[in-house]
Amino acid sequence: MMKSLVLLSLITLSCVLSIPQIPSPSQYYMTGTFSLPYFNITEPIELIYDSVNNRQYISYYNGLDITINLFEEDLTYSIGPQVDTLVCQAVPGNGSIITVLPADPSDWVYNGTSTVNGIPVYSFTQKITDYGRTGFYTFYIDANGNPVQFYLNGVDFIFSSHPDIYVLDFDTFETDISPFEELFEAPTICDQAKVVKNPHEDEFSGIFEQLGRDLKSKHANLGESFLKYQKKYGKSYDEPEEHALRLKNFRAAREIVMKHNAYNTQSTYKLGMNHYADLSDEEFNTLIKPKVPRPDYNGASDIHDNENLKGIPTSVDWRQQGCVTPVKDQGVCGSCWTFGSTGSLEGVNCLKTNQLVSLSEQQLVDCAYLMGSAGCNGGFAAAAYQYLMDAGGIATESSYPYTMVNGFCKGTSVQYSGVQVASYVNVTASETALQNAVATVGPVAVAIDASAPDYRYYSSGVYYSTVCKNGLDDLDHEVLAIGYGTYQGADYWLVKNSWSTHWGQDGYIWMARNRNNNCGIASQPTYPVVA
Repeated sequence: MMKSLVLLSLITLSCVLSIPQIPSPSQYYMTGTFSLPYFNITEPIELIYDSVNNRQYISYYNGLDITINLFEEDLTYSIGPQVDTLVCQAVPGNGSIITVLPADPSDWVYNGTSTVNGIPVYSFTQKITDYGRTGFYTFYIDANGNPVQFYLNGVDFIFSSHPDIYVLDFDTFETDISPFEELFEAPTICDQAKVVKNPHEDEFSGIFEQLGRDLKSKHANLGESFLKYQKKYGKSYDEPEEHALRLKNFRAAREIVMKHNAYNTQSTYKLGMNHYADLSDEEFNTLIKPKVPRPDYNGASDIHDNENLKGIPTSVDWRQQGCVTPVKDQGVCGSCWTFGSTGSLEGVNCLKTNQLVSLSEQQLVDCAYLMGSAGCNGGFAAAAYQYLMDAGGIATESSYPYTMVNGFCKGTSVQYSGVQVASYVNVTASETALQNAVATVGPVAVAIDASAPDYRYYSSGVYYSTVCKNGLDDLDHEVLAIGYGTYQGADYWLVKNSWSTHWGQDGYIWMARNRNNNCGIASQPTYPVVA
């Protein structure tokens, strides 16, 4: 009996020792696919991680969108399409390289064996709960310790994005990066690229998501909270000065959320922390929402200046008439202007034809380079409608799907939806005129100033900011006004955002109405006229 127990113990020990370890190399090359199942997006990805030389190469869609980070040289190259050609932009390259492997393997728990993509694998799991949200992460490796799949259900701390399901499948994985050295050589189109200020890094653009509610205790230790924050979002700061700056920003964000929710009892809205808490206001306004100079004239054919509210409903929600598509997600691309534009066109067309058709934002990203619009780097609803007038129509979402990156313009090579824009109309800068337009015409594309720190942390209630501005040059985010109403005595605009259903109230925000054009919501509304 004793001999059997000893033998069993040796067998068990042998099995434990045979479990491969999660890799943690300082250099590696990988190829695979990055997927968001709920949004039907699968992106081919090629990546080189080189912490030895503080540099990184990332390519999406087989070279369609490339980022080369040369942090030792303080330089980043961004290569991507504009209409029908590739362009290169050189920007200051300060930052940190991204690893697509678990940052600290010791924090992961072995969870047995299974099969992934037809490969026998060993699984390791990690559960992170912070600020009221829980994320579940699973990392699969084969018998040789090579990564097979990284599965995330919750907050994406790898690419710093919103709560969702993310799947990173590895096709190849090499720790010898020498055969791929030439990928760090910028293509010839970058030879004339000048370094510009105010970079719009892809990994920081577009999306700003709520990741939690209130802090559990306003007396929580700041140092411990910051360590948890870094661990949760995979953030590290090489220099003491950088660490001190990020801690300062984190503390300021934490106090904004805590003080607002705990002490501002008269406030009509609530806030919650998220993964942009270590950014300064200046960084947020520069990196999160790309902004291009607003043209003096946008080419509208008419002005909606009807301020008559007689007979107008006291509340409107065009979702109730089935004329609003589900909340979409602009992802890591500063393309909010395309979602506001298609949202208004979808609604106006639905009210005319009684058919709701989801339209292609990607066509506008790829093709509508008018009036300063620049795909993932920002644009305007007027540019979208002017392009659609010239193009003769727009494709459906399904025939020209969204990819989150600038692509080559497919033009008329895809089947159009049958929805055509005859012209577009500016609503005069008046909340009563906007109310009339929303009630009588349908959903209206509106530009707002979303740069106020607390807008990032919006969770619920009627949002009113004393910080945001309403001048035309202050507007930096395009959204969709689909209705209006009153809640507990506070008038609001019902606004559809493009930051997924995980932000705000299932993707929507109630913005203050009849409070001196708060955040500029009535400064430049635009809607199309359907042919």
